Amino acid sequence: KAAAEAKKKADAAAADAKKKAAAEKAAAAEGVDDLLGDLSSGKNAPKTGGGAKGNGQPSKDSGTSGANGGATGADISAYAKQIQVAIQSRLYDASLYQGKQCVLHISLAPDGSLKSITSEGGDPALCQAALMAAKTAKIPKPPSQAVYEKIKDAKLDFKL
Repeated sequence: KAAAEAKKKADAAAADAKKKAAAEKAAAAEGVDDLLGDLSSGKNAPKTGGGAKGNGQPSKDSGTSGANGGATGADISAYAKQIQVAIQSRLYDASLYQGKQCVLHISLAPDGSLKSITSEGGDPALCQAALMAAKTAKIPKPPSQAVYEKIKDAKLDFKL
């Protein structure tokens, strides 16, 4: 009888852990969606005019993003998610900031290293933690020059 009760408690704990993991994953996905909304807003829209690689040949550094050398929304989305994960992985205890948000203004070098980062509003504790985490995070190199151009100077709506 005691073994059955212990198994019941263990099963309940496992179910709770699964629910918590799913909730954290959903919150992270929501943060990326918000981040991507910021990146696709007018202030980060591509500039029209000179410099486009639109000669009908795919540029060697644009991956599968098309003949004009532009980054697709999926490319930017995937890279934004990598940045979010890199910063979040360096937070001491992300659960302390559940439901909070902070707007971060980042400036990246072409190799993905952080040139500068500032907070521009949001929860003060999360902003401070995110700034420290971002400074120690290993942000991956952008997958293409086109993605880098879109995200090199961006505001990230960092939500947990």
